Amino acid sequence: MKRIIFVLLLVAAVAQPAMAGTITTLSTMGTYAAGSGGEFTLLASGFGLNGYVDDPYTKNLLQQGTFQSFCLEVHEYISTNAVYNALKNTNAVKGGVGGPGDPLSQGTGWLYSQFAAGTLPGYNFLGTIAERKASARALQNTIWWLEDEVADPVNAFSILVAGQFADPKAGSASTYGVYALNLTQGQARPLDRQDVLYYDPQTVPDGGTTLMLLGGALMGLGALSRKFRR
Repeated sequence: MKRIIFVLLLVAAVAQPAMAGTITTLSTMGTYAAGSGGEFTLLASGFGLNGYVDDPYTKNLLQQGTFQSFCLEVHEYISTNAVYNALKNTNAVKGGVGGPGDPLSQGTGWLYSQFAAGTLPGYNFLGTIAERKASARALQNTIWWLEDEVADPVNAFSILVAGQFADPKAGSASTYGVYALNLTQGQARPLDRQDVLYYDPQTVPDGGTTLMLLGGALMGLGALSRKFRR
């Protein structure tokens, strides 16, 4: 019976990646912000950021648990020095041009995972503030395009991702460990706010290892069930 319970818990862990927590927007969130878009500096609580790998700016200059992010929606907003409820999700929710329940694309996941690791080709991580803002603006507009919020900006990043995928708007960002944080404000009747990107490298698919282990566990469960029936 203990083995059965363990397998069921394993199945539940694999099937339920969603987590909740809070996001705080820091006073420095506007340093590289381009207009109403990212980069934003956010502080996460409740998402297990121990494995988060970010670019040199965040690792060297900001407190632990912060990360740089971008907007997913054009017509929703967040404010500086504010705390939001956050739900980790594979979709953007409400607001924006694309309508409710927008799944994040593989193009967004591919670009943002490389940004988070500080390895995105063409992104000026270590340039001047103006140079990094220019990169941020281009990447933000590309993300909005990939999520059907704006027209193709035809910049270095939209060209890069279009060359990587036959359809960069298809697939799932979670393939690259990238999710939306659906932000709301208030408790009794929460108000929808901007959705932002979040990178969780611990959830990047491992080439089938987890599924193989899960399959083996389920086979063992089947054998154990047959044993009980005898």
